[in-house]
Amino acid sequence: MNSRGDYTPGLDFFGHLAEPAAGSLSRCVRIGPFSIRLDGIPADVEPALSDHYLGFISEPFPDPDLRLEMRQAGVDQFLDPQLDPRRYYVQRPEGEHLLIHGIYFGGWFERDGSSALLSLCQDGWRGLRVPLELFLRAYCAWSAIGRDGFLLHAASLLRDGKVYVFFGHSGAGKTTVSQLSAGDCLILSDDMTLITQEKGGFMAHSVPFRGPVRERQVTERHTY
Repeated sequence: MNSRGDYTPGLDFFGHLAEPAAGSLSRCVRIGPFSIRLDGIPADVEPALSDHYLGFISEPFPDPDLRLEMRQAGVDQFLDPQLDPRRYYVQRPEGEHLLIHGIYFGGWFERDGSSALLSLCQDGWRGLRVPLELFLRAYCAWSAIGRDGFLLHAASLLRDGKVYVFFGHSGAGKTTVSQLSAGDCLILSDDMTLITQEKGGFMAHSVPFRGPVRERQVTERHTY
């Protein structure tokens, strides 16, 4: 199906998608307090996925917070980049679900549940990398609200048992602060930081949503 202009999918669209191909794999991504099981990973994509999420990914386990199934969308695109190239994705509520779609992906997750679906317009790791990251960002941002927290556009550094968070718009200097501090601090993130309220106070979590700093960071939880 070729699309011109925006195409806004509803729940009925996702209900008619084909099941994942035989031989697909499952993995679990852990981001702060959230565990997301990924089902329907093509076997040839798994090595790149595991490399990209190194430090955050593991073999699947039975009781994740969210079970995310991946399927092929069967359409070329959902958002037309020519209309507004600055749009990463659009989300809206529909009943008990939160629907989300970007240029090359669409999907939903239950607002108060444990199930989700991500449909992909393109094949391979190229078709999965950006859509999966945007979907995980949306899920973490929404879920953090339930823990009196938020996903913040900010760099975060650990030094002497304390986390320092530097927020600002793109180009404000978050990555520069991270690079200049690398010798004395552990970089939790140079671009985005997840903050949630846990027992004992607020915690800052590293996330796999990396900017130019490419070091692998394992999730760290600290009260600040």
